[in-house]
Amino acid sequence: MKRIINLIVFILLAFGLLTVYKNIEKNNGLNIEAINKLSDIKLEDVKKIVKSENLDLSKIDEDKQESILSIIKGFDLIDFNSLNKFIEQGKNLTGSAKQLYTDIIYNKYKKNPDSFMKEILKLDSDDMTKLLKTFADKYLEKPKIVDDLEKLLKDDSISDSDKKKIQETIKQLKRD
Repeated sequence: MKRIINLIVFILLAFGLLTVYKNIEKNNGLNIEAINKLSDIKLEDVKKIVKSENLDLSKIDEDKQESILSIIKGFDLIDFNSLNKFIEQGKNLTGSAKQLYTDIIYNKYKKNPDSFMKEILKLDSDDMTKLLKTFADKYLEKPKIVDDLEKLLKDDSISDSDKKKIQETIKQLKRD
């Protein structure tokens, strides 16, 4: 009788641990191996990918990169809170996936330039400048970006270190 009770307790414990593990994986997103194994990428999968920490999108199969980015663009899954994480995830993309990635970020800029600029201040100076140069080359004229940055300089809530970063970026944009 004692063995049966121990067996039942063991099964319940194993089931409980498995359930907790699945919930942790669900909440933390997907890893690259799991993404590459997916045969059909669905909206729910992409939401998990967006939540994923330290995920380099360039390491995913190229066809899946485009599918994921198309869904992100179509459903506007990137908000300003997750923008920096998304920028980090996709900065090594190439080809048509890079174009989709840039379009997604630019659409965020178009919707609210002020909030966008405040969010990208969290990036390091080189990444921020590279991103804004890409916008200047593909979408906007440099004076528009410089104007947005200069507006941000007037904001009193910006720290002195961020103001220095903005001034450096403005100088680099004007130089190029």
